[in-house]
Amino acid sequence: MNNSELQAEVALICRIPTAHPMYSRFITPAAGSEDQSVINRAANRLITYAAGGNGASLDLFPELRNTWTAGPTTAGQNTIPTPSDCIIITDVACAHKPTTPDWNVDREFPMNPLAPTYFGNLRKDSSMTNYASVWSKKGKNILFWPTASASFIDYFRYYGLKIENVLVSASDEFFMAPVWHDLVALLAAQMLSLKLGWYQQAAALWTQFQNDLGATVNVMAAEAQVTNLKSDGPQFTHAGVYGR
Repeated sequence: MNNSELQAEVALICRIPTAHPMYSRFITPAAGSEDQSVINRAANRLITYAAGGNGASLDLFPELRNTWTAGPTTAGQNTIPTPSDCIIITDVACAHKPTTPDWNVDREFPMNPLAPTYFGNLRKDSSMTNYASVWSKKGKNILFWPTASASFIDYFRYYGLKIENVLVSASDEFFMAPVWHDLVALLAAQMLSLKLGWYQQAAALWTQFQNDLGATVNVMAAEAQVTNLKSDGPQFTHAGVYGR
């Protein structure tokens, strides 16, 4: 389903006329403001809802799997930003080298995920000189431990899901599989209903979205499991998931 078709479906579900001022603001926003459309926002929210917090459902969005390189770390600091196009980080590895790594050649040293509350109990000074072995997520940053020192500057590699393509022109389409498109439209209509103050309609659409999402996730998860069983390649295991 392309952008034009999604716009028509959202308007139909929400029962909003094209002449309504909120239609042009949140369904067909002006050039340069497309990221503010309820359709583009709903797509990324759907990914977060469907993927879940334990990483079990990340295979539902194979089109959005990605890796990023971050670094170098800074001596005396124990944080490094997450990429702006990343919506969920599942795993982090480090290169144990101060120069930009070539991941086709250089080794990756997996880091262990740690809940923020436990991470807060670790010493943050640089007295423990070594490469990072633990990571956690805080806002738009990755926390790592031990704190970087001048002798152990490093680069990280993130694994996760990237944000969806921003639909701009009428023919633009999302990367995610078409099976999710109706759910994007439904969630976008629910979000728009809230903005309009149509709370009863928003509540009804939210209930419908939750039911449809649960049913779709169950079907897609079963299909993904069958695909994985048939695959000859290694299976990716998620050590931990921390979404935005």
